[in-house]
Amino acid sequence: IFTLLILLLYPGIAAFGQNAFDGEVREVLTLQEPVFETQNLSLRIGQLLLINQLPEHSQLSEGMEIILSPPNTGSSGSSFAVYVFRQVRARLPEHSTDSSMIGQSGSYQGERILFEPLPGRSTFSVRIPFLAEHSVRGGIDSRVTSPVSNDSTAVAITILPIMKGLPDYLLNAPFSITVKPILTQVGGLNVAVRSHTEQTVSADELQAMGLTVELDRFGSIEADETVYIRPGIYQVLIKRQGVLYASSQVAVERGIVQSSVINLPKPESQIKFEIPDSVRIRVNDRDIDNRSISVPPGNYVIELELDSFRSRQELAVQAGREYTVQFSLGINFSSKEASEEPEQQP
Repeated sequence: IFTLLILLLYPGIAAFGQNAFDGEVREVLTLQEPVFETQNLSLRIGQLLLINQLPEHSQLSEGMEIILSPPNTGSSGSSFAVYVFRQVRARLPEHSTDSSMIGQSGSYQGERILFEPLPGRSTFSVRIPFLAEHSVRGGIDSRVTSPVSNDSTAVAITILPIMKGLPDYLLNAPFSITVKPILTQVGGLNVAVRSHTEQTVSADELQAMGLTVELDRFGSIEADETVYIRPGIYQVLIKRQGVLYASSQVAVERGIVQSSVINLPKPESQIKFEIPDSVRIRVNDRDIDNRSISVPPGNYVIELELDSFRSRQELAVQAGREYTVQFSLGINFSSKEASEEPEQQP
């Protein structure tokens, strides 16, 4: 009933359909990025804030929020209301919705999607979703409008009095306006892989090398492709036949696409045998005559034989490491980062 009485007091604002409205253009915003920078400005009564471009749909953002903070004038009660229009167009040929209108008075028309009396002394927010299916919700001091897509031309916001005879100090005191994106609950991650010589390794090259890229608590991902996941600390794991080849830690933040570069180590590792010459060495059922060999990452079965004694144990070899095999009453392994000198293949 209160809203209906206000609309009767201001017959220029129609209850439904297209509305004609005039005002000085205070600011024109062009929002191209889904997660755009927060914009702060002031808006006096009757001025217009135009948003002439909205970002395309993104998994990082599902709308924008406009926060209106009243001036500290000591007013009480609801003296003003916020109006939001979509599909805004200039009514006169010499007017437009671009930045050339800043500071100029313009005449426009658009579909009203929100009329809401403002609280007297507290902030109020208008939440505008970009998709028909969204999770944007309102509250006591916030309202959600109908969806507005990036093909809906411009959006206009203005604040008007809802009663007559207000003193000039109220009409001239500006509201503080904050425009910011409404983030979803995910962040983005893009993983690039480079070789030990700093060359970019494509997804096809990784596949040819038998390498996979995995994200703990998520699963396999493709290199150079953005995935959208819950914020948190993740381990990027590069494996070959289930054996860890390289790893890196990355932090994923809400509303941000994080780029991570993981460098591959040297493709081969060394296995050194610190055992007597009389001990027979077999690696994956092949006899080894040398006491130092180079091998690609993978799982290996090490066998040592001396007379009637035989010991057998598996070794998971990671890339770019040097392993030492010692012999006592069994097989002992230790490892460190590999040296640069080449070794003989098994």
